[in-house]
Amino acid sequence: MPTSPESAVKKLARLPPNTICPNCGTTSKYGFSTICIKYLTFVCNACKSSHQAISHRCKSLTMSSWDQGEVLKLKKHGNDYARRVWLANAPPVGVGGRPKEGDDINLFKRFVVEVYENRRYYREPDAADGVGGGGDGGVGVVAASQSLPPSARHNRNHASNPNRAPPPPPKRAPPMPAPTPTPAAAVDLLDFGAFDISTAPAPTPSSSQPAITTTAAAAAASWTNTITATSTADADPFFDPFQNNINSSANNHQMNANA
Repeated sequence: MPTSPESAVKKLARLPPNTICPNCGTTSKYGFSTICIKYLTFVCNACKSSHQAISHRCKSLTMSSWDQGEVLKLKKHGNDYARRVWLANAPPVGVGGRPKEGDDINLFKRFVVEVYENRRYYREPDAADGVGGGGDGGVGVVAASQSLPPSARHNRNHASNPNRAPPPPPKRAPPMPAPTPTPAAAVDLLDFGAFDISTAPAPTPSSSQPAITTTAAAAAASWTNTITATSTADADPFFDPFQNNINSSANNHQMNANA
């Protein structure tokens, strides 16, 4: 008969690493009755109140229902995982602001904020730690850290270890030189030889040019005919625009007849 998720969670709570609270070192012979779902840790009552004070979801070991997915996440994580990752650089219990059993509840709350919200003692999980929960909705810590850009991962690691030397600044490519503008050729306005009209482009013939040529030819022909007629009139001895020669000729004929 398969084990129910509730029974599996109770067995995990009684494992030796999970009977010691990861935050304050409080021990419980039969395991703790509260599990912080956001970070998948088995915690004491003081740490439970501190987690709930900053809206970290917690579930009761005996009064809550569980499923196989939550069981698998608890198997991959638990208190040992929290000590290796979230509390990797934390001071010993009772030293440097880390609470111990019986301390004021405000000290517990401040420490929980420093550990999980500010990531003060955080260390990147090794590949041997596996991929699993620790964040909202069971999102894996490793997957979440790998999704961050390198600069964000360094800032988070540097906050957990202030003595770590900062990385060298990234190398920047040298700026490209600006192109040198080509100076325009100088023109001497007093040198009239510089303006060569022979190089001017020839006019492009248009569609109206044949009509203009035909009109000019007709005008030239008319002028030629007028000159020819005038020349012919000058050659005729009897041509007289005022008809003086005609009257003279008639008088001569009349005189000859009278004679």
